[in-house]
Amino acid sequence: MAGAEDKKDGKKKPLLVKKPLAPGCARPVMIHRAMAGSIERFTAILCEHFAGKWPLWLSPRQVIVIPVGMGFLDYAKEVAQLLRKEHFHVGMYLLYPDP
Repeated sequence: MAGAEDKKDGKKKPLLVKKPLAPGCARPVMIHRAMAGSIERFTAILCEHFAGKWPLWLSPRQVIVIPVGMGFLDYAKEVAQLLRKEHFHVGMYLLYPDP
């Protein structure tokens, strides 16, 4: 009965088991300072997590226009311009150089 002996000595066993880190792994560290609120910390964590490649629900671009061929470049630009007039944040993905 190891538990009974520990109680007699007045020592408690540690509940946390520390294991050595595997090669190539590092222990994550979060530096906390109360200058920023919880929203700012959340945004900073998201920025770091996504490394600038934002998911669709967080992306500042609401629409990305992608022409499917050289013959559709003018139409794609027209669609993007119409959406910009309606105050959408539009991105253009052009695989082809501007004519």
